[in-house]
Amino acid sequence: MTSKLYTPSIKKPIFCGNRIVGCVNGDVFEKTISGSIHFLQTPPGIAFDISTLDDAERYKAVWVKVVDRETGDFYRAKLQLIRDKGVKLNRRFGDQLCLTFSYWSRNGKPPTAGVPINTPSQPSNGGGAPGQVAATPEANQLHLF
Repeated sequence: MTSKLYTPSIKKPIFCGNRIVGCVNGDVFEKTISGSIHFLQTPPGIAFDISTLDDAERYKAVWVKVVDRETGDFYRAKLQLIRDKGVKLNRRFGDQLCLTFSYWSRNGKPPTAGVPINTPSQPSNGGGAPGQVAATPEANQLHLF
């Protein structure tokens, strides 16, 4: 008789200094914030200490999900997009990267910057071979949880 071994998902904490600021769950760096305090006004977006992004990548995070505890809204973006399009900042809190809101998927809606976003379980091209463009626009639709 064989039995299947149950392996629970283990969340890995992400620290900024001595404080836990989020965790990596699978391939997602998850962070819950209060938007009225933590969202930046100039530039309008969400900032991360670069060290937290480095740590999340070490735990194999590919995605970032930020939940605003005040509104329940959630924002998703690829971690690499934050690295590529993020604005570098240092406002007396250490080196940070801010990804403007136009690049974030909000509550499952596509980003206004037109960046294609797919969930980790969805192929990036609608199911075709790597690098192949999907045959229909519907195949490139955004699918987020």
